[in-house]
Amino acid sequence: MPNGKSGKAGAPESLSPHDKIARLLGILAVKDKTEPAEQVILLQGAGFQQGEIASMLGITENNISVINYRLRKQKQKRGRSTKR
Repeated sequence: MPNGKSGKAGAPESLSPHDKIARLLGILAVKDKTEPAEQVILLQGAGFQQGEIASMLGITENNISVINYRLRKQKQKRGRSTKR
């Protein structure tokens, strides 16, 4: 493809050595987490973008967006229940 990306979600055709190391560290950090939401939170906290996370976890960027939306809703719901 002309933009330097393959058909996969956010997966560049070639990665720099630093990017490869960062991805490996990200994958190792979440390997024991079973819930996708936990994995996404951890990887976002480490500074990875949605496309990078999607590529690492083998899911779509839209799936990452849905996870983030649900996490925000849960946080809002918890915030309302503690104010009562």
